[in-house]
Order: sequence, then C-alpha cells, then structure tokens
Amino acid sequence: MPWAASGVCLNSEHLKPGDLFFASPEDDVPNVFSKGAAAVASNRPLPDADGPVLRVGDVFDALR
Repeated sequence: MPWAASGVCLNSEHLKPGDLFFASPEDDVPNVFSKGAAAVASNRPLPDADGPVLRVGDVFDALR
C-alpha cells in the first residue's frame, strides 16, 4: 500500500493529517490513524493497525 508523509509527529495530541507518527509503547495507534496519520513507525508488531506500519528496531534511533 503506497503512502507519503507530509510531516513527522511524536505526540498524538499534535498530530496533523499526513504525518508519520513515531509510536511509543503507550500510544493508542488506532487513534492516530483515525486522526489522519499517513503511517506509524513502531518497534512492536501492530497487527490491528488501520494503516501502514514501519517496523524499526528503536523508535528514537529511527528519528536520527
């Protein structure tokens, strides 16, 4: 499924439609997709995600 991001976000309260969201273990991933996240970067499997998930070893290292 192709996607493109227009920004990045670490805090779901500041998410804008089209952002790539970097998820921490506490984040409610279904909520960020309902807010318009283009995709989520996560270090854990998210089988019930409603959109693309980028699996990374460490979310904060992926930001570098």
